[in-house]
Amino acid sequence: SASQKKKLVSPSCVKELAGSFRFLSQKDEETRPSADYLKNHDVARLPTEYINSNMRTICCGWMVELSLEFKFEQETLLLAIRIFDRFLTLSPEPVSRKVLQLVAISSMLIASKMEEVVHPSVKDFSRMSADTFSAKEVKRMEVSILQILDYRIHSPSMGGYVNIINEATGMSQRNYFMASYLVELCSMNYGFLRYPPCLVASSAVYVSRKRTWTKGLEALTGYKERQLLDCASFVEKVHQQACEESEPDAPLMPLKEKYRMHSKMCVSHEKPFRH
Repeated sequence: SASQKKKLVSPSCVKELAGSFRFLSQKDEETRPSADYLKNHDVARLPTEYINSNMRTICCGWMVELSLEFKFEQETLLLAIRIFDRFLTLSPEPVSRKVLQLVAISSMLIASKMEEVVHPSVKDFSRMSADTFSAKEVKRMEVSILQILDYRIHSPSMGGYVNIINEATGMSQRNYFMASYLVELCSMNYGFLRYPPCLVASSAVYVSRKRTWTKGLEALTGYKERQLLDCASFVEKVHQQACEESEPDAPLMPLKEKYRMHSKMCVSHEKPFRH
């Protein structure tokens, strides 16, 4: 039937997309956050105001809520989390937990200016913090982040790699939404910073396809199946934890709600594939 027909992509177009995938993965190395940046903000440096991976997850969950409230694109959310991580990697001073939410708000503000056609005002963002932070504080933090990042804001996101794979291979809707859900779950987990985003995205696609990989996907991404196995196992572990999470206030809940929608084929209802 027409609905089952795969969109055909010309070989030259696939070659171009493979080139884009490799180019982005090389550019990515220039702006990758450190996989252990939390040690710069730990109890040794901030005895009472230290931050840890759980606080990062809470902040990411709050950024998901903000992105839903403002109807942001996935790219905006993932860029905001990346900006947040890069700021905490490069900050010369340890960042205390009381300003962590302010870093998250200002990261979202910068990302929305980059990605959205219409972005909310500084006052809107201040209001979303229940007025914990004034518009002036949000603006000041925005300037600090831009300076620390040396105004290099854009960097490739996991969602961008999934989109390239989708464009080149014509993924089924279910697999596309599942891979999109998985990369957003991964972005909330500090442990994934040790993997390049292009590897996490490829592993999420691999898991969404119930661990099947093709020569075409290998040629497109540059990854052989065996190179995905370690990261894919971590993706499945995080997916399993998300399925088991039932606390209504848990940081993962807004993301689960987002992918429970029929427009996203209710993929967050699905249990991880048993292999």
